[in-house]
Amino acid sequence: MSMLDQLIDMGFSKEKAESALKATNEQGLEQAMDWLINQQEQDTGAGNSAAAANPTAANTAAVNTSENTKMEEDTEERSTVELIEDEEPAKPAATDMEVRSLKCEDCGKLLADQDAALLHAERTKHVNFGESADAIRPLSEEEKQQRKEQLRSRIAERRTVKDEEERRQAIELEKKRRLEGQEVLAAKERMKETEMKKLADEKKREKQAEKMAKERVLEQIKRDREARKLEAAALATGQPIQQPAPSDVAPPPERNYDECKLQIRLTDGKALVQSFGSKEQLAAVRLWIQLHRTDGDVPFNLMTPFPRHVFSEEDFEKPLTELGLVPTAVVVLTRAQ
Repeated sequence: MSMLDQLIDMGFSKEKAESALKATNEQGLEQAMDWLINQQEQDTGAGNSAAAANPTAANTAAVNTSENTKMEEDTEERSTVELIEDEEPAKPAATDMEVRSLKCEDCGKLLADQDAALLHAERTKHVNFGESADAIRPLSEEEKQQRKEQLRSRIAERRTVKDEEERRQAIELEKKRRLEGQEVLAAKERMKETEMKKLADEKKREKQAEKMAKERVLEQIKRDREARKLEAAALATGQPIQQPAPSDVAPPPERNYDECKLQIRLTDGKALVQSFGSKEQLAAVRLWIQLHRTDGDVPFNLMTPFPRHVFSEEDFEKPLTELGLVPTAVVVLTRAQ
């Protein structure tokens, strides 16, 4: 905190604090405080004369100020005049009336000049002021030191209150930050769990589809082998070739699928999963792969591993249902020769 801020916190106005620092060449806080207190003693006599010259103006200004201005309770600390309000007045020796100060008729407090009266009115809302022959006794060196200690105590108290408030606000902000962080982490965990469950379900369906496709291929291979054995035996004996009896198992009823889900394996081994309309052409799949692949931009062909089939240019004009890729299938990218 700068010396200017410290003087303002002690109760001095900004203008007087700046004047004190300028007059003392900013040598230190102690020198500035001494200058302000000494300056106040010098201004007291001039202030008494000004109050005597125009007491009505002070009274009117105090009334207007009390009606139109609201200030905080510590406004008194902003004036060096208020630092010496509590001093016992010294009675004048002269018998004739000599105006040396202003007096608040509401509480009896002596005030050095109009500025002090205005400040007192703002703080207390008192409106009745009059002239007084009582002079405000100057402060002794010991009293000046006491005033300085009081000012320092006020600064320390204010700093303590301010530090405590800042500490409390910091604790509240930290609690809020931690709570928000916990909520964000919880939301991320929920999203992660949902995504993992979704991926697990997709992998499960893909494995089931691959298993069924593999079983169909193996069954077809088995039937082909049996047919070749029967054909070879018939040729060896000269008997007519008998066609294998059709299976008694009724084929499952056909289902109409509107969607086709493909697992697309790239040339680097990574896989992409995407759904297409069952009526879309294979060319739409190729275009989607070109836009979303992450393994580079080398030319490629498409094939299915079970049953193994490399798609030709004619196949790209056919719908996915006709190519046997519905409802799910695995499509593999191979480098074009």
